[in-house]
Amino acid sequence: MQFGTNVKAFLARNGRFIAILACGLLLWVAVGFFTGTMCWVQATTGFPCPGCGSTRAVFLLAEGDLAGALNWHPLILLSLVVIPYLAIRHTIFKKKPVPNIEKYIFIGIGFLYMSVFAIRMILFFPHTPPMEMYEHTVVRRLIAIIFGVSF
Repeated sequence: MQFGTNVKAFLARNGRFIAILACGLLLWVAVGFFTGTMCWVQATTGFPCPGCGSTRAVFLLAEGDLAGALNWHPLILLSLVVIPYLAIRHTIFKKKPVPNIEKYIFIGIGFLYMSVFAIRMILFFPHTPPMEMYEHTVVRRLIAIIFGVSF
């Protein structure tokens, strides 16, 4: 009963946040539809982001292919366990953060992501998925429309 009450209270307090989140989700899907990639960084710049491959890794995990998921993004399990745990802990259960520990956890995860990203860029960019150059970027399309130049 307590969990249901907390969820209802959370929804009542955070209606605006949920609406913004829903709009962001719609915008994300629209970017994917119009550019062919769900990654905003890649859709805009053409370069992969530190999370590139995460969406495909989640789909592979849903199919039960752990090796394939880890191939697409080696940190996917960390992302799917630690980040939702901390978010749910703070929002729904209102647990107070342990001083500095959670801050260091997020800093550590960020450092780990950037380190893995750097290694993947060195070893796999630009020709091995998901660390490949994306040619159909928004910037290239805008330049083509405005200046009549094709790449």
